[in-house]
Amino acid sequence: MKVCGIVTICLLGIAFIVVGLVFPQVFPGIMEKQLGKKLLLRPDSPTIGNFLSPPIPIFMQFYFFNVTNPKGILNGDTPVLNQMGPFTYEEKRLKYDLLWETHDATVTYKQNKTFFFRPELSNGLDEDTLITVINPVLISLAAKVSNVKYEFAKGLFELIKLRFELHPFITRKAGELLFHGYQEDILAFASTFTGDPIHATGKFGFFYPKNGSNDGTYKVGTGADGLENLQIIDEWRGSPTLHFWKTDVCNMINGTEGSQFPRPITPDTQIRMYSSDLCRSLYFNFEKKVYHGNLELYRYILPYDVLAQTPENECFCADEFTCRDSMVNLSPCKKGSPVLASTPHFYMGANESINAIVGLNPSKFEHETFLDIEPNTGVTFQAHKRIQISMPLKRYSALSALSKVKEVILPIVWLNESALVPEDRANALYSKLTMPTIVVGYVCMALMALGTLLLILAVTLAVRNFKAQHQAPNKSKHNGNLKNAPVNEYDRSEGYKHLFVKT
Repeated sequence: MKVCGIVTICLLGIAFIVVGLVFPQVFPGIMEKQLGKKLLLRPDSPTIGNFLSPPIPIFMQFYFFNVTNPKGILNGDTPVLNQMGPFTYEEKRLKYDLLWETHDATVTYKQNKTFFFRPELSNGLDEDTLITVINPVLISLAAKVSNVKYEFAKGLFELIKLRFELHPFITRKAGELLFHGYQEDILAFASTFTGDPIHATGKFGFFYPKNGSNDGTYKVGTGADGLENLQIIDEWRGSPTLHFWKTDVCNMINGTEGSQFPRPITPDTQIRMYSSDLCRSLYFNFEKKVYHGNLELYRYILPYDVLAQTPENECFCADEFTCRDSMVNLSPCKKGSPVLASTPHFYMGANESINAIVGLNPSKFEHETFLDIEPNTGVTFQAHKRIQISMPLKRYSALSALSKVKEVILPIVWLNESALVPEDRANALYSKLTMPTIVVGYVCMALMALGTLLLILAVTLAVRNFKAQHQAPNKSKHNGNLKNAPVNEYDRSEGYKHLFVKT
């Protein structure tokens, strides 16, 4: 074979090996660039529809703590609660009033949330199911009046209590306690002093009138100035910070609202988000890798330290009685009402809080808050946000009916807000993100193997060519010597001629 052919084979083999070695290093960057273009928030982004309204079902499940011994509690007995639920609602979200700001790479929006009751997912319960709970309106008024120094205010409160027939415990329909609201005439009376339009309706519900409403204006990063700022909250309700807590650190608004997080996301990454329900920022730590279909996800959990009574969390303490592990007193952001948010059943809380109530059974599986995040996109593929609402049951000086009660934190209801991307969508993303990398890896391995074979072939052909060139002159010299050799005087064949003569 000609030398130029061997050189061509050799160069081709080297090229295959180089491509096989280099392209796997370059390809992730190409994928990152293409993925980054799709993740950017902009009016014509291919993923803008998912941003405006999540294409997956979101469910809100409520579990009430039905009080079974209200009279006994007033006489000093331990509260006995019976969990009832779930009361399941499907949640629809829609972002609107979008304002795109190119100078600072942000978008401002409001997000409407609407809830629809789903009886088929409510374990035979409906919105007319009767629930007995502590009277939140009465407890709120008692807490506020008890802090007033003037005795005449407490006496006036007693008269108001009798006038509006307020009792420490109430029995209402589940739907009324949640979104619909129940009639509470004292609120309409109080609205003449507070000027609160919600009070003017004369209704109260733990989530009234949130159905079909928003929790304020958000201003978030679009990622145009760097994907590390993608969906990071820049302002909430027109302010870059909160104004509820004691220090600037506790008033910081950190992270996103929870549906997506900026990359890079690794097991060492600490995920941060702001929760308007808790009026504060939170962080999540990596726990383990999980799989949804073929797609690998990173599970992040709410660690104990976030709601623990530590020096870092002291600025969230509103009073000594409610400063406990797993809890945060929301009164600074709830107009002074003594509402406590915590993990359900006081999971990760102090035994003192758990053992003070009959009917609590904290469980990691049922009561832990966690996020399953796809690390390449930062998208949350599964989420369970679990929060409990409680109120302090105390011997308020302004409320003589509670003079004998055991002072405890009394759970009222806990919720599980969950979302799960369907497995077929997870597998589709796996095919788009993971399969190209796998295919490129195999192709590059094949190129390196083929390049190695071509190099071996080139070397083999070169060796053969070399041998052929060195053997040809020797053979030519040997044939020349035979041609010039003298003929022997005696021809040995003469001696055998008689064998072939006919007789």
